[in-house]
Amino acid sequence: MVVAFAHALQQSLAGLRLDAGIVRDIQSNAARLGGLDAPSNQDPETTAMIQAAIAQAFVFGFRMIMLLCAALALASASVASRTIPSRGAERVSDLGRVVAAK
Repeated sequence: MVVAFAHALQQSLAGLRLDAGIVRDIQSNAARLGGLDAPSNQDPETTAMIQAAIAQAFVFGFRMIMLLCAALALASASVASRTIPSRGAERVSDLGRVVAAK
């Protein structure tokens, strides 16, 4: 999630045209994810834009993790359906034994 968050944050900050030092400061603390704060020495408008970029990056990272989890769940279900025999197949094979025994 940190990688997805940092990537989305980098993209968002690039569009804000901030000072390179501010961007470097924010990106160096990207591991804090949604707990990341805007630098306190900025005007309120810039602070609001930075906080919005942080929030959007967090949502992007969260969505990527949820999509990954959904894909893993589907893959797990697919593997389970192929490897675990169904009860219907057992009944059919049992029926064949009963018919053969008569």
